[in-house]
Amino acid sequence: MFDLILDNSQHLEPNLVEPNLETIIIFLKSQYFDKAREISHQVTGERNQWKTYLSAISLFAFEEWLQELAPDINININNSSIFQPEYQNLTDTIRNIEISNFKLCLITIDNLFDDWITVPKNIIYSPELADDLYVLVEIIEDEEKLIIHGFMDRDEVLRYHKSVDINDTMRNKNSINIPFLRFDNQMNNLLIYARFLEPDAITLPKESIINRRLLPTINRTSNIFTQSLVNLEQWWSGGFTKSWQSLEEILTLQIPDPVYLRSNHSPEYPIQKGKLFDFESLLNNKKFALVVKMKPEENEEKGVIVQIRPENEYCLPQGLKLKVTLNYNSNEAESEEVIATESDCIIQLGFCESPGKKFKVEAIYQEAVFTEEFIL
Repeated sequence: MFDLILDNSQHLEPNLVEPNLETIIIFLKSQYFDKAREISHQVTGERNQWKTYLSAISLFAFEEWLQELAPDINININNSSIFQPEYQNLTDTIRNIEISNFKLCLITIDNLFDDWITVPKNIIYSPELADDLYVLVEIIEDEEKLIIHGFMDRDEVLRYHKSVDINDTMRNKNSINIPFLRFDNQMNNLLIYARFLEPDAITLPKESIINRRLLPTINRTSNIFTQSLVNLEQWWSGGFTKSWQSLEEILTLQIPDPVYLRSNHSPEYPIQKGKLFDFESLLNNKKFALVVKMKPEENEEKGVIVQIRPENEYCLPQGLKLKVTLNYNSNEAESEEVIATESDCIIQLGFCESPGKKFKVEAIYQEAVFTEEFIL
């Protein structure tokens, strides 16, 4: 049983409290800390362990509080998939909570220092990660208490984000700073959502060009991202689509090519274009560039170098694979691949082919695949 504290510091039992409290304080049980400590050991890194520890405590406390306050509301929590290693960058958020078919996300902070709450953009905009409702909770561990500050629905988050200055949006590419006062501290409104509204009352992002299939055995999403055929012949006359840009435009770090690709006399590869892509939360939304370089060869053949480069870091993630398949739509298909080690800043493959030949390039990380198809 919980004790709840109002602003006047009165102590009441949950079943005696009307659900219209402005400040809700939950005194934490010792078993919350023990269970959270076990879960935190499943992730790596001291910072991630700490965030996971706090998030686990907030989940246990919030779930029990809500069940006692509103036993008529159906609560479903997929505990087995909440703390996955691939979501370590999101360990201060708890997803996979459903109340009356609304998807709910807990945002956990330890000690509220200022008037702004930083929220990762991908839990708002990603079809895989977005939720209907976002509840802000604060844990004060040394006092063994949790404070429920309020909630926002996704539509309200979007309205706020569209209203802020565009320069602020550009400065914070991966997160949104939301004023603390934007969160609705009337938790009875959350209960109104759960009891009276249909889930489609709140807009969620739709999956578009990314096709996802759930792998139930390991609870991970497989992403296959394929673009339309890129005609490289048009590149020689300057016919580039907007998604293919110069390396200076898309790369924060200009890492030099390997020595054997450089020339002191003339540009070996006069055509060099790149395109940014990412694997969403699988690699913390880090962006990479798929780079295609071309030069003329003998007998009208074209020399091609295909690379993967990091956008703004010096190393690629270990295990990232680059695969090139020539004549992929015929019986003469042949493939070659290279896998990044922990010290690689560029991985690449090269070949020569005649005009009109097709080839496919795949950037692969675990079950996620980014694919581009080309014709010379």
